Amino acid sequence: MKIAMVQMNIQLQNKKKNFSRMKEYIKNREPVDLILFPEMSLTGFSMDEVACLNEADEYHKQIKLLAKEEKVMIGYGWVQNQNLDKLAENHYVIIDENGVEIMDYTKIHPFSFAKENNHYQAGNQIALKKIKGFMCSIFICYDLRFPEIFQAVSKKAEFIIIAANWPHERIEQWHALLIARAIENQVYIAGINCVGTQNGNQYSGNTLLVHPSGKIIKEGQSHEEILYCELINDVAKIRQSFPVKQDRKEKFYIRLMNHNLE
Repeated sequence: MKIAMVQMNIQLQNKKKNFSRMKEYIKNREPVDLILFPEMSLTGFSMDEVACLNEADEYHKQIKLLAKEEKVMIGYGWVQNQNLDKLAENHYVIIDENGVEIMDYTKIHPFSFAKENNHYQAGNQIALKKIKGFMCSIFICYDLRFPEIFQAVSKKAEFIIIAANWPHERIEQWHALLIARAIENQVYIAGINCVGTQNGNQYSGNTLLVHPSGKIIKEGQSHEEILYCELINDVAKIRQSFPVKQDRKEKFYIRLMNHNLE
């Protein structure tokens, strides 16, 4: 599977400009199976859910048409409200080359430090889908800090996409956590970050593609760019040669989590 990761300079709440930039990347890319954009691709990390929802459905339709016209799978982040009685949701979707949405993930851990949980409700479902020979899954930004969901999904997943708007001040943690999640779960990890400034926050990229061994295959710099890589699915072979997962004691871990250790 050949992928492209777009480390985009997202303009806060400017859907027209961000869509135009996405379209440019999609139309001018090298031949790939899947092109991936950061979290909240059309709006940036905005807590104005009303502005984020405005015309979001129309842009979503246009991105589906683009996928069909360009015969490429597209992964991107957008804000959706499936239930008007509840808060909006921070989604990441994969649209296939026929313009059909084949994966839809809602961020399980809204970033409470930035009050995201006051504006967007948490998801409660894991996303899993076989794409071009890889069992794929998706998480979003702050989810990266919660290893339990990665262990759960990597029972089947071989390639995990993490779309983010991860700020420069914590970029060392981004780097370390992506590598750790790849090693712990013996999966390929693609962390797609943005660059630029949003609401006074500086984003410095460092988009990463990490091998299940923890080796960095591809790394972005601090400017807008597109990163290409071809993946070969050797996950089963790696897990057989170094079978870490067989030594996990999940029932014991659950007991620890459910009991007061004091």
